Amino acid sequence: KNKNIIVMRTLPTLSFTEALRLGWKNKFKCAGRARRSEFWWNVLQLGFILAGGSLFVSIISLIYSVITGYIDTEERIDVYLWLALELLVLISVAVYSYPLLVRRLHDVGKSGRWAIAQSLFGWTLPLSLSISYLLVEFVLEEGRFPFVRKGIQDFWDCLHAFLTYVSPFCAIIGIVITIYLCVLCVRDSQKEENQYGPSPKYQS
Repeated sequence: KNKNIIVMRTLPTLSFTEALRLGWKNKFKCAGRARRSEFWWNVLQLGFILAGGSLFVSIISLIYSVITGYIDTEERIDVYLWLALELLVLISVAVYSYPLLVRRLHDVGKSGRWAIAQSLFGWTLPLSLSISYLLVEFVLEEGRFPFVRKGIQDFWDCLHAFLTYVSPFCAIIGIVITIYLCVLCVRDSQKEENQYGPSPKYQS
């Protein structure tokens, strides 16, 4: 009896430049699939960008402090400048990495909703709470904006209590989800076509 045998052909592993070119081409695309080499080469690139961006922001903040003379004062405007620039770097990396993570999850047959959960608990919620905390602290110190101090003080008390008791649980959830996603992202591509499209690694 003749049987239909499908032979799967494995495409070569993407090089660093090929993975970056493909990642940049699909930077806003959540549909489809991304193979393992495309994902991890781009993660390496994002790590370099984060490290270089943080170093650049720190240097700019230090230069600003020296020029303006804030480095030896308690006001430390450079800290808020550093936070603002660092936030821009983080948002840029997040915008680029989110669709990539969704496509990698699709490649192993998982929903992109896991990426939403990781973004929420992994960095969006903690970062938003931290920024709110720093902004409130900035308003309260040294009598700034006295006309809003009463309302801000009440908000600060609530925020401080929330950060103290709820934030650790959010951090634990974020860490667990991140570990789970790392395990998924090191898995090989599904050989067969799934609901998100054909395999980018295996072809019949």
